[in-house]
This record gives sequence, structure tokens and C-alpha cells, in this order.
Amino acid sequence: MLPQTVEYGLRAVVWLASCEAPQTTGKIAAATKVPVSYLFKVLQGLSQAGLVSSKRGVRGGYVLAREATEITILDVLDAFEPFRRIDRCPLGVGAHEGALCPLHRRLDAALAHMENAFRETSLADLLIPGEALSPLCTLPRKRRSAGEPRSRSVGSDIVASRLRQDAEPIMLGPGAALPARRSRRRGTEHA
Repeated sequence: MLPQTVEYGLRAVVWLASCEAPQTTGKIAAATKVPVSYLFKVLQGLSQAGLVSSKRGVRGGYVLAREATEITILDVLDAFEPFRRIDRCPLGVGAHEGALCPLHRRLDAALAHMENAFRETSLADLLIPGEALSPLCTLPRKRRSAGEPRSRSVGSDIVASRLRQDAEPIMLGPGAALPARRSRRRGTEHA
């Protein structure tokens, strides 16, 4: 639903909000799973919007330009693609001039709720101490017993996942968890 650049920007600022020291592009890319070449573009956009700044030198890297409590999801979204509401008939129907039809009025109301949620959610809100799930969906490594199949996560539809000792991964989103599969060529298991 959100453009990929916005998704990458959100990942980068959430990572920076969780770090105390400046972070290099390589560290940010590894932690957020954003390609380094694309991350440069993302960080440039965030910098131009006044959300991140860079520090030169041996201990240099990127940091948030403001406190995490002062940067919202809407700020990050607006840095790349301003949030757009429906203010006129998208179909250009003359009879709808000055007022939205029931369909577009309802869609705009839903967009208004999203815009408000994005405006009210700061980066600090995403970094709740003691929260079982991290905002970047990093999983603690769990040792597998011999012969235990791996499961793998696929796609950006994963909202959250967490391994517990007594359960399989909890995943939200379509196609989020796939069981281990056997290779047809070698007869071996792959993640």
C-alpha cells in the first residue's frame, strides 16, 4: 500500500531511533534489509526533509535530526510522497463538482483516519520498551533440534513474527510463513 521508498524510509528512521550512536549506511542497510544503493537515495530524501542528518569522521554516520518523539510516520511519508486525500471526483464527473459521491466520500473518510493515525504515531511510539515484537520484525535466533524443519518468512506483507519455544512462528499477512521445502534436484531441505 505504501510506496517502497516510504517503506524503506520508515525502516531507516525506526532503526536510527533505536540506536544511540551514528550509524553507517552499511549498518543501516544490513539491519533494515534495504539495498545499499537504494538506501543512499532514501537517506538523501530524509535528510532534505530535515528528518536525518549525517556526521562525518571515523565515528560518523546517520542520526535522527530531531528526537524520536518529534518525528511521525506522516513526516516520513511526506518526505517522499505527500499523503493525498480525495478532495474532488477522481472520475471528473461534473455532477459531483463541489461534493463527493458516497463511494469517494467513504474512501476519503478512511484516508482521513489513516492520515490521523500516521500523524499521531511518533517513532518513539514504535519503540516500546519490553514490547515482545520489534518494529523491524527481527527474530531472536532459536536453536533447532536435529531434523526440525525451518520455516521462512517471505515478502513485505509480514507485520510481525516471533518465535516461542513452544510454538511455530506467529505471522500476520498472506503467505507470511512457508514451511521448509525439499529440493527436487538434490533431495535436501531448504529454508
